Amino acid sequence: MTIEDKDFLALKKVSAASVRKLGLPKDPADFAPHKLSWRDLNATGKSIMQEAGCLLEKAEGDIPDQRAADIENAHNALMAFHDAVESEKDARSQIGSRAPRATGMNPRVPTSGGVRVSMAAMEGVGTDGEGSGWIDVRSGQMVDVLGPEQRFADVAAGDCYEGSARNIADIARGVALGGGEQRDLGIVPDASGGFTVPAPLAASFIDKLRAQSVVMGLGGRTVPMSSKSLRIARLDEDPTTNWRAESTQIADSDPSFSAIDFDAKSVTALVKVSRELLEDSANINDILTGAFAQAFSLEMDRVVLAGSGAGEEPQGILGTTGIHVVDMGTDGAALTDYDSFLDAQFELENANVPGPFAAAMHPRTARDIRKLKDSQGNPLLIPETVRDMRRVTSTQMPTDETQGNSSDASSVIVARWPGVMVGLRSEFRLQVLNERYADFGQIAFLGWMRMDVQVEQAKQFARIQGIVPA
Repeated sequence: MTIEDKDFLALKKVSAASVRKLGLPKDPADFAPHKLSWRDLNATGKSIMQEAGCLLEKAEGDIPDQRAADIENAHNALMAFHDAVESEKDARSQIGSRAPRATGMNPRVPTSGGVRVSMAAMEGVGTDGEGSGWIDVRSGQMVDVLGPEQRFADVAAGDCYEGSARNIADIARGVALGGGEQRDLGIVPDASGGFTVPAPLAASFIDKLRAQSVVMGLGGRTVPMSSKSLRIARLDEDPTTNWRAESTQIADSDPSFSAIDFDAKSVTALVKVSRELLEDSANINDILTGAFAQAFSLEMDRVVLAGSGAGEEPQGILGTTGIHVVDMGTDGAALTDYDSFLDAQFELENANVPGPFAAAMHPRTARDIRKLKDSQGNPLLIPETVRDMRRVTSTQMPTDETQGNSSDASSVIVARWPGVMVGLRSEFRLQVLNERYADFGQIAFLGWMRMDVQVEQAKQFARIQGIVPA
C-alpha cells in the first residue's frame, strides 16, 4: 500500500476519531488486510467509504483554504486504505478463496484461459463465515451468501447516516405526526410521496425480520443483491469418474450446469395504527418496527415454502420441479407412524445430499405427530433418526392442498435447508397514508421491500405430500 505521509498526518489531524473507529494502525505500513476474514474485510472497506463520505461533508460551505487542503489529504489517505482492501479482495477472487492469506503478496494467476474454481464454489455452501464461493457470472464478482448467524448489515451497502432516527418506526412516527424535521430524521421524500429509509437503518431492520423467519432459522441463506438481478452458476448433475486401462480412451463425463437467476420482486405490507396510540404510547416504536418485521418475515416464509411462482410471486419449495416426493396415497392419509419421514430421509441420502436434515410443517401436522400412539395406547416410539431431526412449525405451510378427493391436505418439507436462498435488496421504502383511514382515526404505513427465492439444487428437498388431519 502506498500512502503519503502528509495524507496520513492530515487524517489524524482532521479526524483522529476516524482512525480510532476504523482500527487503523499508527503506521500505515502495518495495515494488513490479508489477515482479515472475508466478513471483516468487507466491513472494513464499507466503513472506510462511509468515513470518507462523511469527511467530504466537512469540506462543504465556506471554509479556510488550509482546512480544505487538510480534508482533501485526509480523504486521499482513507482512499489509499480502501484501495488496499479492494486489492486484497481482488487477490482472493483470483485464487478462488476468501480465506485470510499468509502474506499480502499478489497471487500468480495463470493467464492461459483456464478456469479456476474453488472447492467452496463447487460445494456452494458458505457456513464458516468466510463467504460462499458463489460468483456473479455477469460481473465476475464474488457474491456474499449469509447464514442465519451472519448479519445483513455487515455486507449491505451503507451511507453516511447522521440523522436522528434510530429505526424505521422513528421515521414513520416523525413523518406522520410532524415530530421532527425531515432533515433531522435523515430522510428525503421521493417523487411518489414516500421515503427511502437510510441504508443502515434498512439493513438493521432486515436483520430483525430474518431473525423472526422460520426458514432462516432452519439454515436458509440470504443473498444481498446490489442490483435488480443476479445470476450465479449451479451444478445440476455431478460429473462421473471412470477407471481406464493404459492407452484406452477416456470415457466422456458431462456434468450439467445451469443458472440461478435472482430477480428482485416487490412485496408490500400495510400497518394501521390509531392516531392516539401513535401520539401517546411510549413503546410504539418497538411495536411498529415489530409489526413490519413480523409481516415481512411471515411472507418471506410463505413464499419460500409455498410461493406460487405466478405473476410477481416467487416460486417456493413445494412447487419446485425435481424435488423428491413421498406420497401419502391417492386421496391422502393421516399419519399413523414415522415411515414417511424415514422415506423422505432415504430419498435425500440416496441422492447423496449431506445432512443434517430438518423438517418444516404446519402446527396441525405437528399436533397429530405428538398424538401418535401404539396399539396399547402409549406414545409411539420415535425412530432415532427422526428424533434427531429438527422439526419446526410454520402457519405459512398450507393446509388446503388437494390430494384426490381430499381438499384439506398438507405437506412436510424435509430438507438440507442451506439449499434455499432468499435474495434481498437493501432498500426499504415507507409511505405514510394519512387520509386513507382518517375516518377511523387511524394512520396507515405502507412498506416496500424487494426479494426473490431460489433453491441451490432441487435434490436437497423432499416433500411428504397428502397428509390429512387425523
